[in-house]
Parts: sequence; C-alpha cells; structure tokens
Amino acid sequence: MRCFIPLRWADLSADAPAAFHAGARAFADTAALRAVYPEADQEEREFVACLAAGDVSALQADEVPRRVVAAADTTGVEPAKADLVCEVVLSEAIGWHDVVALLIDEAAAEDTVRRASRDQAALDALEDYDLLWYDIAERAHLAR
Repeated sequence: MRCFIPLRWADLSADAPAAFHAGARAFADTAALRAVYPEADQEEREFVACLAAGDVSALQADEVPRRVVAAADTTGVEPAKADLVCEVVLSEAIGWHDVVALLIDEAAAEDTVRRASRDQAALDALEDYDLLWYDIAERAHLAR
C-alpha cells in the first residue's frame, strides 16, 4: 500500500526518522476514504492522503518551513482511530529503502508554512502551493 508520511526537513538527513517507526502516523487510500469518495479513482484518493500528510508536516515544520512528505510502499499499516478517514498507523517500522518519492513544498510556500501552525487560514492556503516530486535518490542533495 502506498502511504504518505509527514516529515520535518531535519528528517531528510536522519538514518531512521521517528516518523518511520512502528506506531507512527501516516495517510493512505483506505477503505473509509473510498467510502467517502466513491467516485474518485485511486490517484485522486492518494492525492487526498498526500495533502493530509502535508498538513501534518506543516504543523510540525522545523527550521526549514516547508512541507515534506515521504511516499512509501508498505504492507505494514493499520487503520487509525482518528477523525481523518485516510489516516493509518505504521504497524511495522519502515526504512528509506521503502520510500519511492519525496514531496516537498516549493520555496514560495515557506511564509505560509511558517504561519500555518497558528493560523487556520494559512493552513488552508497551502492548497495554493504545489508539493514538488523528488526521486528518493535526491534525498542527500535535498538534505544539505
């Protein structure tokens, strides 16, 4: 299952970010999400899950105020007991080898991400910015 894991910028340079540990929060195309959006295809539902992970990333942003989301393939997920229908919990730890892509804000979003933790309008405005796709092989370059 493709899941989307909210990260902080500092996680890009970590060997094993806490967000990859068993019990960590992630977002995916779940049965509950399919029930809410029956007309949406898998790509559209994964986009919803990715944006949810992006919102969480914005709320925990660190010294580099950008949303960072890891797209990973794993079978080790369980439904979360949460309000968001796309939220899951990692039932087993994953590693960078499970990550297929990174989705990171464009630089223009930094001011909005910086305000997002204290301003709901700023969090909502993040929809106006694209999460740019990076191959996992670019992680070391991005972490600099």
